[in-house]
Amino acid sequence: MEAQNCCARLTFRCGNQFGCHNVGSACASQQELTRLGHDKGVSAGRRSAQAECASSRLRETVWNVITGKELVNKFGDNHSIVAAFGQAADRFSVCHLQNASAMTSIAACISRDAKGSIAALRVFIVHSHPEAKSFNAAMTVAAKTVLLAAGHEVAVSDLYANKFDPVSGRHNFITMHNPDYYKQQDEEAYAAAHAGFAPEIQAEMDKLFWCDALILQFPLWWFGLPAILKGWVDRVFASGGRIYGGGKWYDRGVFAGKRAMCSVTIGGAQPIYSENGLNGPISSILFPINHGMLYFTGFTVIEPFLVHSPARLTAEERAAHLIRYQKRVLDLSEAPTLSYPKLADYDDQYLLKVRPTDRIMNSALRTPDQD
Repeated sequence: MEAQNCCARLTFRCGNQFGCHNVGSACASQQELTRLGHDKGVSAGRRSAQAECASSRLRETVWNVITGKELVNKFGDNHSIVAAFGQAADRFSVCHLQNASAMTSIAACISRDAKGSIAALRVFIVHSHPEAKSFNAAMTVAAKTVLLAAGHEVAVSDLYANKFDPVSGRHNFITMHNPDYYKQQDEEAYAAAHAGFAPEIQAEMDKLFWCDALILQFPLWWFGLPAILKGWVDRVFASGGRIYGGGKWYDRGVFAGKRAMCSVTIGGAQPIYSENGLNGPISSILFPINHGMLYFTGFTVIEPFLVHSPARLTAEERAAHLIRYQKRVLDLSEAPTLSYPKLADYDDQYLLKVRPTDRIMNSALRTPDQD
């Protein structure tokens, strides 16, 4: 009843500014969640399944309210997409909404009254593109906007805007283990034991430990990460047990229980990055990142979100990808993941005890379907 009254008040306050005739369906779904929580005649398993269904409708409604169909109609080119999303980031809307407090209240109503069915997440986005009007920038703003509106917390490290130095060296530390010979892993281990990381490195580490989910947002450059993002990994993913080391790796890693996802723009079309394509499957290209950086440090790796050839797309197609991306980030806690063998599956020489079947390998390395 509180959720219904809350949405009714907000509908009265917002009028047509929202274009959000879906608020009523949010209330209906919320009532269903509330009823399921108190209906003693329904089995626990069935209640859970039905509550999840209702929760999905709530998430869908939040997305509809925030985005609206006006998105495709209003954004004429890439610059205007970013400008609109930039305004949206300040107002928790992508439809030029004027009532930020009302949008926040809707998210609060749903978060409070769903009684945990939509768990709040802490999301850390590492953004790696030099152009503030790029499609990558639009993706980051779109993600931040919709996550905040849904009641999640978001931290963004914009590496280019922050002028992050990707070059490792003694400036990584405020301590010194061996003044005569620089070995980064030894210095990292010493810094880990003596609180010796430079402030800019410690700040990035703190965000990693703070977050529930990590998103690496970047364009694919030369079949890999932009140099600034690779340097961020080199400097921030420190050994000595801080981020890895001392038996803390893969499924026993420091970040076990957290999720991570690559959100990637790719210059070429999808066919050239397929199994039989000239460039090879995108899953193999991203393997060193998904497996060698994210899974290596303990993250459960979400299937990557891919946008091919954004520069060759129409404004409507780009806007559709932004909406698709917002739906993905709202579902980070339940999005499909890549499957990798666990440490227990290997012998003492780190060879698989049982040769993996084609099915397992295909599951771990497959190219994700479009959402």
